[in-house]
Amino acid sequence: MAMVTAACSRRLRPFLRDDTRGSVAVMTALVLPALIGFGGLAADASMWMSNKSAAQGASDNAARALLTAVNSGASFDQAKQVAFDVAKANGYNSGTGGVSVVVTHPTQSTYTVAVNQAQSLFFSGVNLTVAPTVSGQTSVQAATSLSGTGAACILALDPTDRATLVLSGTPQVNTNNCFVGNNSASGSVTVEDDSGTIISGHALLATVLFTTPGWYDIDGAAALQATTILTAAPATPDPFARLTAPTPGTCQTYGGGSTMTPGTYCGDISVNNSTTLAMAPGTYIINGGDFRLNGQAAMNATGGVTLIFVNGATFHFNGGGALNLTAPTSGAFKGIAIYVDRNTTDRDTDIINGNSNITINGAVYAPTQSISYSGTTTNTACTQLVAYQITFVGNATFGYSASCPNGLPVTPSGIF
Repeated sequence: MAMVTAACSRRLRPFLRDDTRGSVAVMTALVLPALIGFGGLAADASMWMSNKSAAQGASDNAARALLTAVNSGASFDQAKQVAFDVAKANGYNSGTGGVSVVVTHPTQSTYTVAVNQAQSLFFSGVNLTVAPTVSGQTSVQAATSLSGTGAACILALDPTDRATLVLSGTPQVNTNNCFVGNNSASGSVTVEDDSGTIISGHALLATVLFTTPGWYDIDGAAALQATTILTAAPATPDPFARLTAPTPGTCQTYGGGSTMTPGTYCGDISVNNSTTLAMAPGTYIINGGDFRLNGQAAMNATGGVTLIFVNGATFHFNGGGALNLTAPTSGAFKGIAIYVDRNTTDRDTDIINGNSNITINGAVYAPTQSISYSGTTTNTACTQLVAYQITFVGNATFGYSASCPNGLPVTPSGIF
């Protein structure tokens, strides 16, 4: 019997040696838990990333609410409670469900809100023993930094829309001795595409302070160079909110000559070809027409001139001529070079375009209309630009002189 068993063993040995089916089963049994673990980890990681985005959104909202409270005069403890309440409304109730909301006040004007949430181990429990914590953190700065920055050189007044202050192409805007404000609350750190301020291409905005209730979007090789950037800040007050347009007088018309005197002008005004228009000091009311400089036409109004546009009137300064306009330094329209009546309801666009060389010493104010600087327009005077929406495109250059005539730029206390 022993001899038979030994013989059978010798015959079966080659087959057992070459059969690897059992080893595949063993390897599968060994590797399968690891494969399941990695798959589970990937699934849980995707969920954790989604939760992190939600926590960031909650911290953004809480920080904005906190900043609004601080800028409205609330104490730190009061503003802190506001942040807790907003985080809770966003689904993050501190102290429950692994959630912690931490509000700090690291500097005199800086506040930070952090929303943290411990995560659960579902499929990834095969590989991990401790669940991670996701966090969203947002820092904001109170508007106390506005002190000492003077007047706004550029201010967009539209409170809600996207793209209310736009720089695209290669414009260079430099206001390093006054600040830039955009009152649009559109956009956030997580939704940049809906921002009120958009800077793209190779555009540059350089300023001592940029402030907005919303957010800003920087695309391409563009840059925002600001000593201080305030987001979720209160809107900048309109410095000319109480100023009203005078009642138009008796209509007169522009006959195409080289001189104009103060008064009310009805209908279009077109200065064409190579005409140089000299405007005597005073107030000019453009009633319902369109004031145009075309071709190589130029305008000299340096003795203290205010252009007031009423009843839907607009201006288009085109071509390659020079525009020299200096506002009066006294009187009802002190510091105002161009004023568009706020009762104008049409959302028209006033244009400074072409190869114009612009010297405007004074404010350009269009609270219900847009202003567009385009082409290779150059303006490096003491221009204060306040409009519903503002656009710089092409190769436009806008600067603010460090040495301005008396009374410029205008601040609210300089008017009322």
